[in-house]
Amino acid sequence: MGPALPKKILKWTGNCIRTSNMADELLWRVQRLFFLNGDQDLSSFLLVDLGMVKFPDYTCNICHHIFKERNDLLEYKEAIRVAQLMDESLDNDNMEMVSRCADLSENRVCSMPTEEDSNLAESPPSFYSCFSSTWVYSKVLTLGVSVYERERR
Repeated sequence: MGPALPKKILKWTGNCIRTSNMADELLWRVQRLFFLNGDQDLSSFLLVDLGMVKFPDYTCNICHHIFKERNDLLEYKEAIRVAQLMDESLDNDNMEMVSRCADLSENRVCSMPTEEDSNLAESPPSFYSCFSSTWVYSKVLTLGVSVYERERR
């Protein structure tokens, strides 16, 4: 069955391509910016685009940018990776990595500049805060504190 298996798989799937890591990163960023979450897949978007699914029309007035600059998106992406690593470490009961994620999050939150000079009229709505690296790191820290509490540390 060994040599015949790849031929059967190619017969069922047809031609396949492998994308580079750089293309994968770019697609991730575009998807994150367009859908504002990592859970949305492109299939529902394509169904709407092909006219197979219809949603009610609505007007979307965008008056604030979620990410002020590219660096904000990159910091958010890094924070998401730390949060994913924290989840994986908890699933695998890797307490050393959980501690490292919590320490990293604490360092990042403490080193973030505060925006004391921001004007309230120009600041984005509060629900945009979940798209900041600080928010993600604070969730990692909250999870880390609960782990430390369970261990009585």
